[in-house]
Amino acid sequence: MTDKVKNLLSKGNKENLYPFTVAVMIVIICLMAAMLFLMNRSFSKIDEIDKLENSRGYCETAIGDFSDASDYLTNQIQEYSIDNDWTHVVNYWKEVNSTRTRDKAIEKLLHSDLTDQEKTHVLRAKAYSDNLMNKEIWAFKMIAEGNDVSADKMPAEVSAFQLSAADKALSDTGKKEAARKYLFGSEYAQSKDTIKEMIRAFNADLASRLETVTAKTFKENKKMVMIFWIFFAAMLVLIMAIMHVYSASAIERNRRLEKALEKAEAANEAKSYFTSRMSHVPGTVLGVSTMQNFDTVLGQEMKNYSLYGFALCPAIAEVQAKFWDEEKALASAMNVGLTTVNYEDFFSRTTMYGKEYMGPDFAVPFGEKYENFFGDGPFDLENRYITEDVPVGCYFIIQLGRKYGVPTPVIESMAMLAGIMLKRDLIADSKFTLDYLEIGHMTDKQLKAYLSEGVFTAK
Repeated sequence: MTDKVKNLLSKGNKENLYPFTVAVMIVIICLMAAMLFLMNRSFSKIDEIDKLENSRGYCETAIGDFSDASDYLTNQIQEYSIDNDWTHVVNYWKEVNSTRTRDKAIEKLLHSDLTDQEKTHVLRAKAYSDNLMNKEIWAFKMIAEGNDVSADKMPAEVSAFQLSAADKALSDTGKKEAARKYLFGSEYAQSKDTIKEMIRAFNADLASRLETVTAKTFKENKKMVMIFWIFFAAMLVLIMAIMHVYSASAIERNRRLEKALEKAEAANEAKSYFTSRMSHVPGTVLGVSTMQNFDTVLGQEMKNYSLYGFALCPAIAEVQAKFWDEEKALASAMNVGLTTVNYEDFFSRTTMYGKEYMGPDFAVPFGEKYENFFGDGPFDLENRYITEDVPVGCYFIIQLGRKYGVPTPVIESMAMLAGIMLKRDLIADSKFTLDYLEIGHMTDKQLKAYLSEGVFTAK
C-alpha cells in the first residue's frame, strides 16, 4: 500500500476518501466525454471523406457527361460533312437547344462544392466548347450552302450566320471541302484537345483534393486514435486506482475489525479472568471441608466431586459478591469497564456462569442438584484454582489496589487463608509483581496507553 493510500485510509483522513472518489470519478467522466468526442470527430472525418468521394463521383459523372456531349456534337458535324445526311444536323441542334447535356452538366458542377481552381477548369472547358461551336456553325453553313439547302430550312443559328466574302465566292464543292478540311484538320483537333485538357485538369485537381483530404484525415484520425487509447489507458489506471483504494480500504477495515476482535477477545479473557477469581478462590478456600470430607465422612467417590455441585452455598456466595465488589471498585478507580454481574447472580449453584454461558434466565438454585457439574473438581488444594489464581490473579489485583488506593481486604484474606492451608506464603513466593510485569513504574495514563494501545513507556 502506498503512503498516499495509507494517508487516505488513516484514522484522521477517512473523510478524504469521499472527495478523492468524487474527484477521480469526475476525471473518468471527463475522459469518457473526451473519448466520445474523439470518436465522434473521427466518424465525422470519415463521413467527410465519404461525402467527398460521393461528390467526386458526382462531379466526374457530370464532367464526363459534358465531355461526351461535346464529342457527340463533334461526331454529328463531322458525319454530316461526310455523308450530307440532314439527320446529323437535327441531332446536333436537338442536343444544343433541347437536351442541353453540356449546359446541365456545367450547372451541376457549378452548384457542387468545388474549389475556385476546379471551377476555373470547368468554365474554361465550357468557354472552349462554346467557341468551338461557333466554328461548327460556320462549317454547317458552308456544307448546307454547298448542298443547296435553302436558308429557311437551316437551323436559326446556322441561317443567321454570315459567311465572309471569300467563303461566299467558293463553289459548292469548295465550300464543303473547306468545311471538311477544318473539321478534320489540326486546328479543330487542337481545340478538342484543349477542352479535354481542361477536363483532365479538373479530374486531376478533384482526385488530388480527395487524396489530400484523405491523407490529412487519416493522419488526424491516427492521432485521435492514439489520444483515445491514451485516455482509455488513463481511465483504466484511474479505475484500478479506485479499486486499489477501496480494496485497501476493505483490507484496512478488516484489519481494524480483526484488531477490534482481538481486543474484544482480550476483554472477554480479562472478564473471564476477573470473574473466575471471584468464583474459584472463595469457593475452593471456603468449600475445602466439603472437598476433603467428600470421599470419607460424606461417603462419596472423589471422582464425582464438584466445587459448583457440592461446595457452593449462600454464605460463600456472599463472600463472592464482596470479592466482586472489590474488583469493581478497582476497575472504577482505573476507569476501565467490566462485565455486568448483579448481586443476585451469585446465589445460584451455577453462580454468574449460568447466565453468561446458558442464557440470562438460567440458574440452578442451591437446593437442587446439577449433575452436569459432577466430576469437574478440584480434587485437592494443589490445583490451579489456588496455585495460579492466588499468586497471579489475586496478587495482581491486590497490587493494583494498592497502586490506585483501593482496599481489597476480602481478596487479601482469601490469599492469606489459601497460603495457610498450603503451608506456604503464596503472595511472598510469587514473582508476578508489577515491576516484574514492567508496569510498576507507569502512571495511570501510561498504563492505560499500554493496555489499550500497546504504547509501552520504559522505566
